[in-house]
Amino acid sequence: MENTYRTIVIKGFDLLRQKKNYKQATVVRKIKSLGFSTSEASFSNIIKGRKAGGTALWENAEGMKKLVLAECSYQWSAPEHEFVEIPGQQTNVPEWAGPQQSGVVFYDKGRLDIRDKVRFFSAAREEMIEFGLTLNTFTGYFFSRREEEFKEPIHQLLKSGVNIKCFLLHPDSNEANLYFNDRKKFYIEEREGIGKIRTAMANFKIILQELEQLPYPGKMEVYTYRHIPHQYMLAVDKDAKNGKFHVSHYLYGELRARCPIIECERSNNPALFLRYAASLKKLMKDAQLVTDFDQFIK
Repeated sequence: MENTYRTIVIKGFDLLRQKKNYKQATVVRKIKSLGFSTSEASFSNIIKGRKAGGTALWENAEGMKKLVLAECSYQWSAPEHEFVEIPGQQTNVPEWAGPQQSGVVFYDKGRLDIRDKVRFFSAAREEMIEFGLTLNTFTGYFFSRREEEFKEPIHQLLKSGVNIKCFLLHPDSNEANLYFNDRKKFYIEEREGIGKIRTAMANFKIILQELEQLPYPGKMEVYTYRHIPHQYMLAVDKDAKNGKFHVSHYLYGELRARCPIIECERSNNPALFLRYAASLKKLMKDAQLVTDFDQFIK
């Protein structure tokens, strides 16, 4: 079969040179534009009879068949082992122009440095939403880091009239038990997940008690939700034209801190932004405002 793939590529290229005067580089770009994986090096190896992997041969052969059919109205005939002309309207296949910008920034290493997180949410003008699982790291920053690193930027938002809403999994929910019992199969420390939520609640009690003494126009609120956790979301002004998200999908069997983060802005990719906004809205729908933190502190 690999010999057949090579023949398709060679004969197809001969036809394209004859009919279109295409060079190898042009053919490669057109095959990539059709959605097939190739490169000038692999294509050249096939044409010159050099060693090529089975996948490379298949990708180039299938791409070649579609390209020749579209631009020359020739179809590959297996019985004849040849391209055969058929009636049809010819179309020009555009050349691949490289990866397109999607308006998305991808952080493949996972959880951001605290400075990058602060830089991101400090742009908020109306609202900041921290939607997570235990929020143990978030609340811990108030006590484990220098005040100017995290606490002061949060207070500055509140001073500016920005409302901050924090969502974490209800520690007594069935969803919490299911999630952490499953997670501990890979990471035994996940059996302490519910305890981390309770620690975060104790931290929030202290944080909000301090804020109650300060005359900030912005308010911080804490909510619990009852859903199987799927992702972390940090939303900045989600209802505004300049809204933006940080989203980290929880990967099964991986530490949450290692899960990649997607940065999405409404102005750059409105379709993706609105998709995340719709998901967040559903997650927040039945969340309960916490007014008594002692009930969660055991």
